Amino acid sequence: MTGARPLALADATEVLLEYAAAIDERDWGRLHHCFTPDCTVRYDDRRLTGSTAVAEFMGRVHRRIQSTLHRITNVRLDPSAPTATTAYVDAILIRRHPAADSVLRVAGVYHDTWAPFGDEWRIAQRHYRTIWREGSLDPAASRGQDGRGF
Repeated sequence: MTGARPLALADATEVLLEYAAAIDERDWGRLHHCFTPDCTVRYDDRRLTGSTAVAEFMGRVHRRIQSTLHRITNVRLDPSAPTATTAYVDAILIRRHPAADSVLRVAGVYHDTWAPFGDEWRIAQRHYRTIWREGSLDPAASRGQDGRGF
């Protein structure tokens, strides 16, 4: 971005909503474009480098999940860091099984740092932290085993 303008809340929100829609619609190319090519990302303990790695990881994670609904809320600019945002995510993931569907609901926080890329802003660094989860994608979890999401 030539003569970079400050990151606006609307810029960040638009990309975050694209990110959520790309996952829900399984559009990994669109997801790839939410991040800088050399981004660094942490989803809890998983570390990824590069937008291609992020898109491939999400594709693998969601391969056996038939339906998802990602809601992103409370997007805020960090007043002490002009290219940083915080946002909440509430995601419902549904895996279809013949006997019964498995549902995992996860809530967490995205801490993102943004970088100009051409005429737009993209996520350059992300740290996601799960703060709550309920359910499991593992049908065996209903028999007392722990089923983890990511």
